[in-house]
Amino acid sequence: MPKRVESNQLPSQVNIIAKGTVIDGTLNAGSDIRINGSVLGQLQVAGRTVISDSGTIKGSLLAEEAMISGAVEGDIIVKQKLLLGSSARIRGTIKTARLVVEEGAMLNGECRMGKPEDLLKGKVTPPKGEENAKPVADTTGSAAA
Repeated sequence: MPKRVESNQLPSQVNIIAKGTVIDGTLNAGSDIRINGSVLGQLQVAGRTVISDSGTIKGSLLAEEAMISGAVEGDIIVKQKLLLGSSARIRGTIKTARLVVEEGAMLNGECRMGKPEDLLKGKVTPPKGEENAKPVADTTGSAAA
């Protein structure tokens, strides 16, 4: 017999902004969202945000998790994990707890990492034990002198 789904146990929903669609203003999503079109303004997502390679944001993004393969120009705050796909083009400031960058992704701006609760306050604290972390040396010999 199929399991009955109660109204408060609905499967998670995904909002989709189709390619060719332009949202101008503030967009608040209570669940996951996929951007194939464009958002001009502020995007606030209570769940996961996926910006496809055709998707663009000119403004700000605030989300729990995000995967970006398109273009973002503005501030990005992701409370958990941010993944920049190989076709991502970012111009602005990133604040996130965890960052994964695929080869080919472009980031022109600033990136700050820290505890999720500190990201929204503007305070970024390095993870415990990494307060004195130093940059990783380039061992490939490709760095310009």
